[in-house]
Amino acid sequence: MKLNLQGENRYILFAVFTFPYSLHQVCFISLKEDSQNFSDIFSRFTDRVGGTPTELLVDNMRLARKKQTDSSKEKQLTRLFNELADYYQFNVRFCANQAPNQKS
Repeated sequence: MKLNLQGENRYILFAVFTFPYSLHQVCFISLKEDSQNFSDIFSRFTDRVGGTPTELLVDNMRLARKKQTDSSKEKQLTRLFNELADYYQFNVRFCANQAPNQKS
């Protein structure tokens, strides 16, 4: 989302985590989309909910998905998400393309 803050146009980014059965949502707001910032947000998320989900379904965000090569049809995790999944012991699954019902 683009907002004018004190006369300056800024992009505001939202990291929204939604639990599938309760539909409980936790949202964090950020001014940057980078690895360090997302790591901090994810750490704050786990502190806030008191643990880590067993599976994370991610919308095809740049921080999570490597760019695909023509030879590979399978989506691959970035180094950041591989490290987060290893450290916090969760599985990562990508939303299917053209499936808005999978997104919160």
